[in-house]
Amino acid sequence: MPPNAHLISRWCIMIVSAVSLLGRLLLVPVVLGLLCVQSLARGSETDALGSLFDKSNDWSVFKSSRKQSCTLVMGRQGEYIVYFGLSRHEDGMRFYFAFAKHGMNLSSDEKYNLEVKYDKGGLWREEVSGARVGDYGGFYINGLESKFVVDFAASQKMRVTIDGAKYGDFSIRGSREGMLRVFDCMD
Repeated sequence: MPPNAHLISRWCIMIVSAVSLLGRLLLVPVVLGLLCVQSLARGSETDALGSLFDKSNDWSVFKSSRKQSCTLVMGRQGEYIVYFGLSRHEDGMRFYFAFAKHGMNLSSDEKYNLEVKYDKGGLWREEVSGARVGDYGGFYINGLESKFVVDFAASQKMRVTIDGAKYGDFSIRGSREGMLRVFDCMD
Protein backbone atom coordinates (compact mmCIF):
# COMPACT_ATOMS: atom_id res chain seq x y z
CA MET A 1 0.00 0.00 0.00
CA PRO A 2 1.39 3.49 -0.82
CA PRO A 3 2.68 5.62 2.07
CA ASN A 4 -0.09 8.19 1.55
CA ALA A 5 -2.91 5.62 1.47
CA HIS A 6 -4.84 7.32 4.29
CA LEU A 7 -4.99 10.58 2.30
CA ILE A 8 -6.03 8.77 -0.87
CA SER A 9 -8.73 6.87 1.05
CA ARG A 10 -10.11 10.09 2.51
CA TRP A 11 -10.14 11.66 -0.96
CA CYS A 12 -11.96 8.63 -2.40
CA ILE A 13 -14.60 8.74 0.33
CA MET A 14 -15.19 12.45 -0.38
CA ILE A 15 -15.67 11.68 -4.09
CA VAL A 16 -18.13 8.85 -3.45
CA SER A 17 -20.04 11.08 -1.01
CA ALA A 18 -20.22 13.90 -3.56
CA VAL A 19 -21.62 11.55 -6.20
CA SER A 20 -24.23 10.23 -3.74
CA LEU A 21 -25.27 13.73 -2.71
CA LEU A 22 -25.69 14.86 -6.29
CA GLY A 23 -27.85 11.84 -7.04
CA ARG A 24 -26.33 11.36 -10.48
CA LEU A 25 -23.16 9.97 -11.93
CA LEU A 26 -20.64 12.62 -12.83
CA LEU A 27 -17.86 11.42 -15.08
CA VAL A 28 -14.86 12.97 -13.44
CA PRO A 29 -15.60 12.00 -9.80
CA VAL A 30 -16.42 8.44 -10.82
CA VAL A 31 -13.30 8.07 -12.97
CA LEU A 32 -11.21 9.58 -10.20
CA GLY A 33 -12.83 7.26 -7.69
CA LEU A 34 -11.82 4.30 -9.84
CA LEU A 35 -8.30 5.67 -10.08
CA CYS A 36 -8.25 6.01 -6.28
CA VAL A 37 -9.10 2.35 -5.83
CA GLN A 38 -6.38 1.39 -8.30
CA SER A 39 -3.96 3.72 -6.56
CA LEU A 40 -4.55 2.04 -3.23
CA ALA A 41 -3.79 -1.26 -4.90
CA ARG A 42 -0.79 -0.13 -6.96
CA GLY A 43 0.12 3.34 -5.69
CA SER A 44 0.76 5.00 -9.06
CA GLU A 45 -2.21 6.40 -11.01
CA THR A 46 -3.17 9.35 -8.81
CA ASP A 47 0.51 10.14 -8.35
CA ALA A 48 0.76 10.36 -12.14
CA LEU A 49 -2.06 12.91 -12.38
CA GLY A 50 -1.12 15.00 -9.36
CA SER A 51 -3.59 17.10 -7.37
CA LEU A 52 -6.86 18.62 -8.54
CA PHE A 53 -6.31 22.17 -9.82
CA ASP A 54 -9.79 22.99 -11.18
CA LYS A 55 -12.91 21.25 -12.49
CA SER A 56 -16.20 21.78 -14.30
CA ASN A 57 -19.01 19.41 -15.30
CA ASP A 58 -17.12 18.60 -18.52
CA TRP A 59 -13.52 18.31 -17.35
CA SER A 60 -10.95 18.37 -14.53
CA VAL A 61 -7.40 19.75 -14.54
CA PHE A 62 -4.68 18.17 -12.40
CA LYS A 63 -1.30 19.62 -11.47
CA SER A 64 1.75 17.46 -10.85
CA SER A 65 4.62 19.38 -9.29
CA ARG A 66 6.80 16.27 -9.43
CA LYS A 67 6.32 15.89 -13.20
CA GLN A 68 6.01 19.65 -13.80
CA SER A 69 2.83 19.09 -15.79
CA CYS A 70 -0.86 19.94 -15.91
CA THR A 71 -3.40 17.52 -17.38
CA LEU A 72 -6.94 18.07 -18.66
CA VAL A 73 -9.14 14.98 -18.14
CA MET A 74 -12.39 14.55 -20.09
CA GLY A 75 -14.64 11.67 -21.09
CA ARG A 76 -17.71 9.60 -20.32
CA GLN A 77 -17.73 6.98 -17.55
CA GLY A 78 -17.52 3.43 -18.85
CA GLU A 79 -16.95 4.57 -22.43
CA TYR A 80 -13.85 6.69 -23.03
CA ILE A 81 -11.31 9.02 -21.45
CA VAL A 82 -9.20 11.84 -22.91
CA TYR A 83 -6.04 13.26 -21.32
CA PHE A 84 -4.59 16.43 -22.81
CA GLY A 85 -1.78 18.31 -21.15
CA LEU A 86 1.35 20.35 -21.02
CA SER A 87 4.64 19.46 -19.37
CA ARG A 88 7.81 21.43 -18.69
CA HIS A 89 11.13 20.00 -19.92
CA GLU A 90 14.70 21.26 -20.07
CA ASP A 91 14.22 22.17 -23.74
CA GLY A 92 10.80 23.85 -23.25
CA MET A 93 7.14 22.94 -22.96
CA ARG A 94 5.54 19.89 -24.63
CA PHE A 95 1.91 19.03 -25.23
CA TYR A 96 0.77 15.44 -24.74
CA PHE A 97 -2.45 13.59 -25.54
CA ALA A 98 -3.87 10.23 -24.50
CA PHE A 99 -7.11 8.62 -25.57
CA ALA A 100 -8.60 5.35 -24.36
CA LYS A 101 -11.89 3.61 -24.95
CA HIS A 102 -13.59 0.67 -23.32
CA GLY A 103 -12.87 -2.38 -25.48
CA MET A 104 -10.00 -0.75 -27.39
CA ASN A 105 -7.05 -3.15 -27.48
CA LEU A 106 -3.96 -1.71 -29.12
CA SER A 107 -0.60 -3.38 -28.62
CA SER A 108 2.35 -1.33 -27.38
CA ASP A 109 4.52 -3.43 -29.71
CA GLU A 110 2.68 -2.41 -32.89
CA LYS A 111 2.28 0.83 -34.84
CA TYR A 112 -1.15 2.13 -35.86
CA ASN A 113 -2.27 4.90 -38.23
CA LEU A 114 -4.30 7.33 -36.13
CA GLU A 115 -6.61 9.95 -37.60
CA VAL A 116 -8.38 12.53 -35.44
CA LYS A 117 -10.98 14.66 -37.21
CA TYR A 118 -12.63 17.58 -35.43
CA ASP A 119 -16.14 18.95 -35.91
CA LYS A 120 -14.67 22.38 -36.72
CA GLY A 121 -12.82 20.94 -39.72
CA GLY A 122 -9.37 20.13 -38.33
CA LEU A 123 -7.75 16.84 -39.30
CA TRP A 124 -4.69 15.31 -37.66
CA ARG A 125 -2.76 12.13 -38.53
CA GLU A 126 -0.04 10.37 -36.57
CA GLU A 127 1.50 6.94 -36.21
CA VAL A 128 0.95 5.67 -32.65
CA SER A 129 1.55 2.65 -30.45
CA GLY A 130 -0.94 1.24 -28.00
CA ALA A 131 -0.96 2.17 -24.30
CA ARG A 132 -3.00 1.43 -21.18
CA VAL A 133 -4.85 4.36 -19.62
CA GLY A 134 -6.20 3.04 -16.33
CA ASP A 135 -8.31 0.00 -17.25
CA TYR A 136 -8.84 1.21 -20.81
CA GLY A 137 -6.83 0.46 -23.94
CA GLY A 138 -5.74 3.35 -26.10
CA PHE A 139 -2.72 5.42 -27.14
CA TYR A 140 -0.43 8.18 -25.81
CA ILE A 141 1.40 10.87 -27.81
CA ASN A 142 4.05 13.27 -26.48
CA GLY A 143 5.24 16.35 -28.36
CA LEU A 144 2.10 17.39 -30.25
CA GLU A 145 2.16 19.99 -33.02
CA SER A 146 0.56 23.35 -32.21
CA LYS A 147 -2.11 22.81 -34.93
CA PHE A 148 -3.44 19.80 -32.99
CA VAL A 149 -3.68 21.95 -29.84
CA VAL A 150 -5.54 24.77 -31.64
CA ASP A 151 -7.98 22.34 -33.32
CA PHE A 152 -8.62 20.49 -30.04
CA ALA A 153 -9.36 23.71 -28.15
CA ALA A 154 -11.71 24.99 -30.89
CA SER A 155 -13.82 21.84 -31.17
CA GLN A 156 -16.73 20.18 -29.39
CA LYS A 157 -16.34 16.70 -30.93
CA MET A 158 -13.61 14.52 -32.35
CA ARG A 159 -13.77 11.41 -34.50
CA VAL A 160 -11.08 8.80 -33.84
CA THR A 161 -10.11 6.40 -36.64
CA ILE A 162 -7.32 3.82 -36.32
CA ASP A 163 -6.05 1.89 -39.33
CA GLY A 164 -9.20 2.91 -41.21
CA ALA A 165 -11.59 1.62 -38.51
CA LYS A 166 -13.82 4.29 -36.98
CA TYR A 167 -13.76 4.07 -33.17
CA GLY A 168 -16.46 6.71 -32.78
CA ASP A 169 -17.31 10.37 -32.32
CA PHE A 170 -16.44 11.67 -28.87
CA SER A 171 -17.47 14.81 -27.03
CA ILE A 172 -14.70 17.19 -26.05
CA ARG A 173 -17.16 19.90 -25.01
CA GLY A 174 -15.43 22.49 -22.85
CA SER A 175 -12.00 21.74 -24.32
CA ARG A 176 -11.21 25.43 -24.90
CA GLU A 177 -11.98 26.41 -21.30
CA GLY A 178 -10.17 23.32 -20.02
CA MET A 179 -7.05 24.06 -22.08
CA LEU A 180 -7.02 27.67 -20.83
CA ARG A 181 -7.03 26.28 -17.28
CA VAL A 182 -4.10 24.00 -18.21
CA PHE A 183 -2.13 27.12 -19.22
CA ASP A 184 -3.14 28.86 -15.97
CA CYS A 185 -2.08 25.75 -14.06
CA MET A 186 1.42 25.88 -15.60
CA ASP A 187 2.03 29.50 -14.47
